[in-house]
Amino acid sequence: MDSTIQKILVPTDFSKSSEKAYIVAANLAKTYGATVDFLHIIPTLKYFRESVNKMGIPFDMDQEFYPQAQRDAKHRMEQAIQDYLKEEHRGELYTAIEPRAAGAIAQFADKHGHDIVVVGERGAGETHWFRGSTTEKLIRQAKVPVFAVDESFQIESIKKILVPTDGSHLSLQALRMALPLAVTFKASIELFHVLELYGVSWDDVPRQPDQDEESHARIAILHQITSLLDKYEALKGVSFAKSSETEPLSFGLSMGSDTVSVPCDLNVARGVSAHYEIEREAVDAADMVIMATHGHSGLAHLILGSTAEKVAQYVKKPVLTVRPEGLE
Repeated sequence: MDSTIQKILVPTDFSKSSEKAYIVAANLAKTYGATVDFLHIIPTLKYFRESVNKMGIPFDMDQEFYPQAQRDAKHRMEQAIQDYLKEEHRGELYTAIEPRAAGAIAQFADKHGHDIVVVGERGAGETHWFRGSTTEKLIRQAKVPVFAVDESFQIESIKKILVPTDGSHLSLQALRMALPLAVTFKASIELFHVLELYGVSWDDVPRQPDQDEESHARIAILHQITSLLDKYEALKGVSFAKSSETEPLSFGLSMGSDTVSVPCDLNVARGVSAHYEIEREAVDAADMVIMATHGHSGLAHLILGSTAEKVAQYVKKPVLTVRPEGLE
């Protein structure tokens, strides 16, 4: 699992939240020997251009405004990369002139092969970027994991990472980011499953006559984890240990010649609304949330998909979303 995070993208608008993203990216880069690229999106000013033209003001956006904005952004990124990153982790600095920031960032990360996007969830003045607008759109559109942090984020405060799962392999693919971040933050993982009204059909694990629904779900999810580790290339080198149904669980990550242990709990709760129960668990028992954007069936924005969007939008904790492999 050494190569999970090798290229990190930090989109920046130079806000306080962006500065927190620099710190997170620097810690990930240090842990995994990764490089960090910076990207600043300059929005196209269509209506400003039209107004200037109507007034007959001799001002050329393409020749005057945009080049100067790019030079200024490049200078500020150069300063940031020197202040926050050691030389061996410094990547490239990019600027782009685009009408839609979220789509441009998502396409850029995919095109350049980034493994994760670390972004401030609120922009300058709390009006340009905030979870629910650009960041929410980025979470929905990006094919690579998106980690949204705000200006209050403190790395040392991350002690438990909540990983919601509907029990599917798709949802459990969130572990490919949860495990390396648990190592980086020296945190434990809580796998959290909500038994909703209609429940889930566990075809591979028949329910025993004397078994309650919670116990059956727990055993089925443990079975799913084991089978995922056998099949999923991105989790190669990860082991999973449990001494009994009641004793603590743990993952083992192969990192070079060493194996790092990550403690894990598996909790099953009943609830009418999965996203409400996840939000409540995040507030009561966790310091951040890492979850897949899709679950059962893999259909966009259905089942776990809609839940992920609601959690990412409303939960008041750092959120990282992972788009599972195998989706169109």
